Formats: sequence, structure tokens, C-alpha cells
Amino acid sequence: MLQALSFIEENSYDVATSLRPDWEQVEQSALERTSEAQTTQDTYPVIADVLRKATGDHSFLLTPDEIAATKSGERETPSSIMVGQDIAALSIPAFNETAGGLVADYVNSAIEELAAQEAEVACGWIVDLRRNGGGNMLPMLLSVAPFLPDGQVMSFLDGAGVETKVSLAGMSVLLDGETQLSSATAAPDLSNQPLAVLQSSDTASSAEATLISLLVIVYRLAP
Repeated sequence: MLQALSFIEENSYDVATSLRPDWEQVEQSALERTSEAQTTQDTYPVIADVLRKATGDHSFLLTPDEIAATKSGERETPSSIMVGQDIAALSIPAFNETAGGLVADYVNSAIEELAAQEAEVACGWIVDLRRNGGGNMLPMLLSVAPFLPDGQVMSFLDGAGVETKVSLAGMSVLLDGETQLSSATAAPDLSNQPLAVLQSSDTASSAEATLISLLVIVYRLAP
């Protein structure tokens, strides 16, 4: 339990800021509630409760059984449709995987969809994030990289105020200048195309980061 509490404390922005005065009480309560735990599974409800207190709805606990069920299910990849005769819409779904092959499949699907529709698009594109609840940010950003110019697209601040810069360079995503994910698949250059982005109340977490990154077009092109 101590290991879980330490991990949450070190990685939660809320613990470092708004929850800090109450964290000691939350921690002590969690230790008392799990003092008679006999197995790791016995601690899951308390860990889940602490995560809710420390992160709101952003973080949650997945048990080994839940992870296995998730990995055995079908994975949605980016897809596109033509809207009318001159506009294409690219849907970027949630994606929680980190395995290299699955990540490559996700990104390649997006690039293939963009390339397949490019010749038909005369008016512009739509990126649809309405059903994307988040997950792994890197393949999502790489999937929309053809719309974006190289350079910084956003940044993160941790609880100590340390900034991590997120940038694009071609078909690579970088954190503080270090490449995190790249694609060797040739992608069309759509950085000069008109673009609209759709969001909803379900757009969350990494999907919001993708949305923020796409706003760089607005700021860079603004007079």
C-alpha cells in the first residue's frame, strides 16, 4: 500500500497543489483501512478511492482481470469519411496501448486514411475527437501531425512547476527535445489545409492534449 501511495503522491498534480494540506490524512486513512489486508486484491478498493481523491476523474485503477479483458477486446483505429464532396473527416478514437506494433498500426491507419482522401479534398478537413476519452497521447499526436507545422505544440507543468515541452518534428513527437515516437510511413503534408476540430463532453485527457496541439494552427496563422 505504501508503494501505491508514494506513486500517487509523486505523480498527482492535485496532491502537489490543492490536496497537499489534506494528503497526510488521506494517506493515514488508507493505511488504516488496509491494515488487515491479506492480499494485493484486498487493497484495490482503497487504492481506487485514493486515486479519485488525488486526481478526480482523470485517473482510475484497472485490476489485472480488467486489463486482460481490455487487451482481448477489439481496438478502434483512426478512420475517415467524406463529408459532402469536398471535405473529409478524420476520427481519432481513444487508444490506451503502448505496445510498439499496436501503436504503429494506429498511426499507420491515420496516415493511410489521410492519404486515401487527400485527392478528394478541395475545401478542408475535420478532425473528430468527440468520442475520444484519452489514453496514449503520443500516437494521437502523430496521427494529426500532417496538419501541424514543426515546433512546440503544447507543454505540461507538474506539481513542482517544472515544464515539459511537447514538440513535433516531421513525423516524430518529442518531449523536451527527446524523440518519444516516430513513424517512417510517408504522410501527406496537410499543414496548409483549412481545418475544423470537433469535441464533446466525452473529449478528455490525451484527446484534450491533441485538441490543444491543433490550436497551434490558429495561433501561428493569426494576423
